[in-house]
Amino acid sequence: EGHRQGEWLDRLETDNENLRAALEWSLAGATETALRLTSSLWLFWRIRGYLAEGRRWLEAAFASAGSPSEARAESLLGLGVITADLGDYALAQERCSASLEDYRQLGHRRGVGRALRHVGATWLFLRSSERAAPLLAESLATLEKAGDERDVAWTLRYVGAAQLANGEPERGRASLLRSLSLLRRVGDKHAMAWVLHDLVAASIREGRTGAEPLADEEMAVALEIGDRRAVGAALGQMATLALGRGDRARARQLIERSHALCWETGYAQGVAWALTTLAHLARAEGDTARAWATLRKCLGEMRPGRIAVTGEDALALAGLLAIDQGAHADGARLVASSSRSASRLWPAARFGAWELSNFESALASARAALGQDAFDRAWQEGQAMTLEQSVEYALGLGPDPQ
Repeated sequence: EGHRQGEWLDRLETDNENLRAALEWSLAGATETALRLTSSLWLFWRIRGYLAEGRRWLEAAFASAGSPSEARAESLLGLGVITADLGDYALAQERCSASLEDYRQLGHRRGVGRALRHVGATWLFLRSSERAAPLLAESLATLEKAGDERDVAWTLRYVGAAQLANGEPERGRASLLRSLSLLRRVGDKHAMAWVLHDLVAASIREGRTGAEPLADEEMAVALEIGDRRAVGAALGQMATLALGRGDRARARQLIERSHALCWETGYAQGVAWALTTLAHLARAEGDTARAWATLRKCLGEMRPGRIAVTGEDALALAGLLAIDQGAHADGARLVASSSRSASRLWPAARFGAWELSNFESALASARAALGQDAFDRAWQEGQAMTLEQSVEYALGLGPDPQ
């Protein structure tokens, strides 16, 4: 934490083998020592991209834990956060909720505020900003009373995300900018990278200018502290900006690097976003078979408990591809099933105005082919589908896999 964050992360990286040996030894019998180690190391594992390894150590320490302690509560919180990064949002919510229970029992105000934040964040990942908002509001109030600017800033990031999801772009942007201001003061580069990431995404979605300098800063900050997950995410943002400029070659280069790094670190949402972007590129290049094949890789991972906002983008693109091949009603259903977020008519707004025009054109084509009444029926049917149903529906469309 703080202005020396990168220096301390480098020291931990240098000592990583010794730390692994200490964990092995402590898990053989020194349970509380193991919990103290995992509670201190989980943020290092998260930033440097050791997600799967970190999850294994945290699960092993928790499995042998006894009664609630600060080390157990913090290890549970780290386990929940890393599990969410790996894409298992339902299990992440269970772990973060267990941490919250421990921290409440211990009367640890800052721990309660942080655990509330991450329980709220899991609801955001599971597409329920309505459930996230009160938890995040309680987290913010609790942490403001605790007087920790860094944690207040982290919670403001998720408050802003919830406001954006609820169709409040000005309030969401204000929360993110307040978060960024606090983080610059306390020097938390890890958190800064992710708030900048959210500001870039909001700028693209809203058609604002100034996204590229923010993306450049996001990348510079992530590289400075060796935040591999954030570097992968920043590459994805830069690819989106390249698409907006019409530079498909550069977009492909960036998104392939993003996919490789997110896959290597296990960052599930980054992998899903990269695959969706690659499928968009294949469609733009007229390669429908490759677009469907790439999209199926993304949709195939979206089983219950793992479907996040990126799932909406994939479903919307599946709808576009269905319309392209003349399955107008199928396409309208899928776009409708993905468009229930209050913040935008359909998820492709995440790509900016260039992709919105594609959606408008495709839906106009479907409406003309079906007629207004049939189009409206298909749209209503899509909006009545659950995301799980929509994913199964999309996987049944397109050319037969080779």
